[in-house]
Amino acid sequence: MSDAGPLLSVGERMRFGPLLATVLFFLAAMPFAADTVLATFRFPLLFAVVLVAGVWTVSERRHELWIALGLALPAFAGSLAYERHMGSQLGPAGLVVGAAFLGFAGFVVVRAVLREDRVTLDTLLGGVLVYFLIGLMFALLFAALLALSPEALRFEVADAGDSFEAMLYYSYVTLTTLGYGDIVPRSEVARMLAAGEATVGQLYLAVLIARLVGLHISARSRES
Repeated sequence: MSDAGPLLSVGERMRFGPLLATVLFFLAAMPFAADTVLATFRFPLLFAVVLVAGVWTVSERRHELWIALGLALPAFAGSLAYERHMGSQLGPAGLVVGAAFLGFAGFVVVRAVLREDRVTLDTLLGGVLVYFLIGLMFALLFAALLALSPEALRFEVADAGDSFEAMLYYSYVTLTTLGYGDIVPRSEVARMLAAGEATVGQLYLAVLIARLVGLHISARSRES
């Protein structure tokens, strides 16, 4: 029985790798940029890089490109408004649009991953990418909710703060169902968002792993 072949053929396009690298850079750079000259605008600047990479990722089909552009522009404007005027309506609305952009990009990626007939490196990167996009998407939703309703979340630690970094932390802790309990949802909307994110995260992992295992078994059967 022979192996299923290389994960990545020569000349094959790395479609999902750039966006995954950009999202990981965003997550790593956000806390460290707080002590630099870019601290005031670190969120919109870093988020703009994610938006550009996301638009590029979904640009294979023209109608999807236009949808991505239509969401990315107001999302960037909203990130600026959120950073400068957290109490305004424009900021939270822009964050919701940004979450919609990430949800759309995640849908395009997961559709491509599930349509693959073999496991490649790009397929694996796409699967990982969607998981990180889910966490970032819910972080935007939690930030928007907190900007509109400051009492929606309770911070058990006095110096936890309500920055976007705190929302990133809370989102990924919820996504992985780790739940330290230092940030607690108080409102009904916050509770439903937290429960929804945890459920989506677990279901996604189950479906993704089942699909990848099925693809691998199918490929090995064809090669035997």
